[in-house]
Amino acid sequence: MSNLWPAASKIPPIIVRNATKWSSLAQAMTSRRINFNNAKPCVDVIWVNPVTVDDFRALTRLLEERRVPFHSFALPEAKTLRAVLRTVPVEIRVDDVKSELVVSIKVTKVISNRSKLPLPLVPVEMPKHTGQMFELRSVCHLRISVERPHKKGSTAQ
Repeated sequence: MSNLWPAASKIPPIIVRNATKWSSLAQAMTSRRINFNNAKPCVDVIWVNPVTVDDFRALTRLLEERRVPFHSFALPEAKTLRAVLRTVPVEIRVDDVKSELVVSIKVTKVISNRSKLPLPLVPVEMPKHTGQMFELRSVCHLRISVERPHKKGSTAQ
């Protein structure tokens, strides 16, 4: 049995693109008590791994205040879970589906490209911590199926 952190608690690194400002940034981080596990130089950037989510937010705020160019990824709790509700009749309004799904963020209708008619698909986005979406069996008293969205095979133009 290994002692690994769960994937949900993984905090993304912050990549500082201007390595010449690192000494002043390190001093500001210690004065503001922003903790980080390690900082690793790579070619012309520095990878910083914050300890907590609060440290991540404080460090990004510090970099924005000082206008230091940086790059990072979204926090796991900020990401949304996407699914497609299949076999929802086109006659049912989006508002009815949205009221049935209490915690949903975004519910839309899908329209066919060729005929411009609505399809019986309803894409839904909701926070990841509400992982009950794929166990959903009915909406508006109708049996439906829930699937992950299909990725297109070709590149977008």
